[in-house]
Amino acid sequence: MSAKSKLVDTTAAGAIQDADLVAAARNFARSRLADVVRDDGQNAFEHAQAVATILEHVGAPPSLEAAAYLVDIARRD
Repeated sequence: MSAKSKLVDTTAAGAIQDADLVAAARNFARSRLADVVRDDGQNAFEHAQAVATILEHVGAPPSLEAAAYLVDIARRD
């Protein structure tokens, strides 16, 4: 098997699809932020969801949408 074939096989087998990345970040954030209130009084998960939705609507890459869900977790830890 050539190096190129190995790369393609590995990439195909291990790649996380964009929707899966956002869903995984959302699910992780939901479990960590559901009961967290931000300094501005807003529920942390609801805020993250709103930001991710805005990012999706303006055409941001899925990795940035996923980051919107994770930033408040990083701030807490």
